[in-house]
Amino acid sequence: MHGATVLALSHLGGEREIGQIVDRGTAAERGGLFWRWTMGFNATFESIHRWAWWFAVLCTLTGGIGILLTGTAVDNWYLWAVKHDFAPQYPPAYQILPDPAKLPENARFEVQP
Repeated sequence: MHGATVLALSHLGGEREIGQIVDRGTAAERGGLFWRWTMGFNATFESIHRWAWWFAVLCTLTGGIGILLTGTAVDNWYLWAVKHDFAPQYPPAYQILPDPAKLPENARFEVQP
């Protein structure tokens, strides 16, 4: 969205954001008006860049935490979510059969349709 706005305003000098932040009636101000009018998003150029910086930092931080937890504290995220009531328990699609390796040698089991 940022890149598209800057490119759309490049014929008005939109690529010179730093110099246009303090001036009135510039391409940067027109871009701000566009987002304010179309999306109700009201922010200054400094605040939106600060927000985007924190967003990028926190994305990498939380992603790193998730990567660290996967395989160490949580083996299967779906089963973890079912256990903590975040995800629904789906009905079994197949009949659960006993493991033949764990049965005694002379034991037999039948598959029911």
